[in-house]
Amino acid sequence: MLKGIFNKSGAGQKGKSEEARERGFAFARMLNAPNTARWKLVNYRSWGLLDSFEHCISLRRFGRELDEMDGFSFREYGDGYLWGWMMKNTQALKPSINTHVGTVAAQLLHHAGILGCAEVHTIGLDLMFKRDRHHWYDHPRYQPDRFATEAMFLRREYGRRIVDTRWDMLETAQFLRAVEYLFERDGLAWVDHSDGLLKLEGLRCARSDNDR
Repeated sequence: MLKGIFNKSGAGQKGKSEEARERGFAFARMLNAPNTARWKLVNYRSWGLLDSFEHCISLRRFGRELDEMDGFSFREYGDGYLWGWMMKNTQALKPSINTHVGTVAAQLLHHAGILGCAEVHTIGLDLMFKRDRHHWYDHPRYQPDRFATEAMFLRREYGRRIVDTRWDMLETAQFLRAVEYLFERDGLAWVDHSDGLLKLEGLRCARSDNDR
């Protein structure tokens, strides 16, 4: 089975090829080692390393446009974790770069639904800059890089409040607002405590107790 996984190397690439092959075999040994796991969650890119697919779930992200949401349920894994639409502001990205929005937030919310949670609370889902850095730690640094241009960063006005954010963060909030109705449909209550862009974009989950 492992034979077709690794590309044949050209001249002068023998070292890299052997290194990749050994790495692949190491992953295969880990995935197929005897253990007491009832189910194995395996990244879909490593699916071909398995000797048996019994009691295994292939994990992947799946980008959906809004017209594809009717068959989606927060209670089922289906064909992948909820990943969001393809980012619409293509001018904010480097040429040839494509990305979906809502990767972390949408997948965590989806996973809570799969686990059978009746209510999920989100903290730190700011989607905007509340200080010089988006995180307390140094990485990742939110600044122009090989993926994002200066056009990715924007300043947005909400009434008297002006906030700094990024287009991918803004579109994430807009995607979550567009699919928020699915939470009520699937019986999953969502309460956000972040006091960030979700509240400013008008999501019901982010209203304060005084607004409810």
